[in-house]
Amino acid sequence: MKNEKTYILYLGGIFSEEIMLTNPAVSPAANRWQKGLVSSIMNAGESVVVLGHQPERLWPKGALRIGDLSSLPANMTGISVPYYNVPLLRKCSLKHSYLNGFDALCQKYGLPKCIVSYNLYFHNIATGLYAQRNFNIPWIPIVADIPENQSELTKHDQALHEAEGRIFLSWGVCESCADVPKLHLDGGVEKILKLPIVAEGSPFIIFFSGAMNKWAGVELLIQAFARIFRKDVKLWLCGKAIDEDTITNAICADKRITYFGCVSDKRLEELAGQSTIMVNPRDSSLLGNKMNFPSKVLEYLTYCKPVISTWTDGLSPEYSDVLLIAEKATPDGIAVKIEEILEWDQNKLAEYGQKAATFLSSKKTWDIQAQRFVKFINKISNTSRN
Repeated sequence: MKNEKTYILYLGGIFSEEIMLTNPAVSPAANRWQKGLVSSIMNAGESVVVLGHQPERLWPKGALRIGDLSSLPANMTGISVPYYNVPLLRKCSLKHSYLNGFDALCQKYGLPKCIVSYNLYFHNIATGLYAQRNFNIPWIPIVADIPENQSELTKHDQALHEAEGRIFLSWGVCESCADVPKLHLDGGVEKILKLPIVAEGSPFIIFFSGAMNKWAGVELLIQAFARIFRKDVKLWLCGKAIDEDTITNAICADKRITYFGCVSDKRLEELAGQSTIMVNPRDSSLLGNKMNFPSKVLEYLTYCKPVISTWTDGLSPEYSDVLLIAEKATPDGIAVKIEEILEWDQNKLAEYGQKAATFLSSKKTWDIQAQRFVKFINKISNTSRN
């Protein structure tokens, strides 16, 4: 292997928009987050090589074997490894392919200065610790999601303790981690749109974009919307794969609700731009929602329109100044907050929009976050060489 340590090896799934839209196993939110981070790191002058794989629903719902066809965005370099997508064999197959992929990339580009992985999946842990133990390459996982299974959580925490550094999206999880060095980096935005306020007389549009499941809170939002009886209010939903019959039935029963499915970035911007209020309705009692960061709130804020949210532990205290927090994470609590904001006049809407723009531009652009990220990983990389 070459010995030059000149680039960051990134373990994660970053896909073109076409793959994001058509592959049901790809999370649009995770894809946008990773694409935003890696692109901003590259813009900051860092070289990044991506090692990943195309996710697929487990066979027989998905393909038996997944090939090595790369589906990275055009501006990124890396490889996608093959694996067998069958029960029991899948984890070991991915681990084997990632280790082979690591060796192949090191032969081609030399040793990376560090390995950054999106989450502590089995194959990421295996690759990160292999590189760290055998080649003195620091492994720095990004903790976006945490397993709820106790056995998997124990292995997750053990591996996290062994890593040279750790980056957290969730404020609560970061605060609870005793290991250092660590960095809280919840996300970023590429641009702030500052769209004009919707003209008076237009229908009021409540907007939601995200996974169509209980964790994202869409059912909670639909229940809240059912408590709002105004005919001039509509609910627009965008996201993948409705997995609950109750959600489908509710959408069919209320003609004020429109479900657009999973849409392109361009279409998402068009729909969000027409909205009046955006809602992040996560159920704060669900364990998974206590441990992750709702990245949609940053995306929502870029439109400089009112963003209503429930409060979960993943949010840092600074968000209490810019999000409009529902007092209770219940249908009634969310409905009351929506009706309150619907009464705002143009001056109050403009004032809120300016506050959102200032918050983002001063703290949450991807350029700012990339600088924090690069400073953090370079400090760890330089320490490991001494």
